[in-house]
Amino acid sequence: MVRSRWSGPEWMCFYMDTHTLDVTLMLCFSSSRTMACPELCWPVPMRAIGAQNLLTMPGGVSTAGYLHKKGGSQFSLLRWPLRYIIIHKGCVYYFKSSTSPTPQGAFSLNGYNRVMRAAEETTSSNVFPFKIVHFSKKHRTWFFSAASEDERRVRTQFRHFFGRNLEF
Repeated sequence: MVRSRWSGPEWMCFYMDTHTLDVTLMLCFSSSRTMACPELCWPVPMRAIGAQNLLTMPGGVSTAGYLHKKGGSQFSLLRWPLRYIIIHKGCVYYFKSSTSPTPQGAFSLNGYNRVMRAAEETTSSNVFPFKIVHFSKKHRTWFFSAASEDERRVRTQFRHFFGRNLEF
């Protein structure tokens, strides 16, 4: 195992398994209060990885499936396109389909501590909307919706990932 890091209050490190040549990037935060405090490491999403490659990576996928994701730009706020969602090592990736060569986007779940029902977003086509909320209001709140029982299974996996911090 090879490890590299850059110093500072937050730093990036990577771990490389010399047998398989797998590389894991992590964003790490160290406490300056005491030298004995353990580091908290959170993964940084990979920007150029296909859905099928991500599904077969070592370390396992927490969950994968289709959900509707609320548009993030000013022009697409009313759109809820269907996206293939993968939760892998503390990161959420969303793709146009399960065979897409690159994600439409990705984000780390670092700091996101609540999954809540988004009743204000309920429509005839968005039957089970929910939101993933960061502890800081400066960060984006992500909106997803399940329109079928299969999609609700993915939502349930989000709930499982966050444990008790649920408001459904």
